[in-house]
Amino acid sequence: MKHRSLKKTISRIRPPRPNGQGPGRIRRAEQEALAAMSCLPKPKARELDNLLALAGEGRIKKKAFDGLLLPPGAKVDFSDTRSIRRHLRQIIFIEVKTTSRPNVGKDFRNYYFSISENELDAAEQLGRNYRFALYNRRTGHYLILTLKQLKARIRRSHVSHSVQL
Repeated sequence: MKHRSLKKTISRIRPPRPNGQGPGRIRRAEQEALAAMSCLPKPKARELDNLLALAGEGRIKKKAFDGLLLPPGAKVDFSDTRSIRRHLRQIIFIEVKTTSRPNVGKDFRNYYFSISENELDAAEQLGRNYRFALYNRRTGHYLILTLKQLKARIRRSHVSHSVQL
């Protein structure tokens, strides 16, 4: 077996290709899930700021949700705070969790995923107006749960900390 120096090996490693996942971009899996559930992607820029200023009394973080579910026929102009205020009780904030694992059934039993502190805080702040949407890309099955419903289904959990130095 031929041995290479560590320096040579490292020099041959190529950085990963950019996947278009930048600030304000939504992953393809989340787009697919939102479309399958007839949800809208979250608004961008000033429209998102308008929504967040009114929702949860301004304490909801931008990364705490992926999309919105509106009642059939509802039209909200996110550039107009009066329109947002008029429909706010009907707007459901959706956080998408996706999988492509073949062993995840319709009931999503044994599905393992992470929830951020921002998502939990938003779910608590918004109550019935926040949902976790579990979506299986392989089967197209999805399940939409409130925080209370999600907690009732949790069999095991552990805390993990992400840090930046």
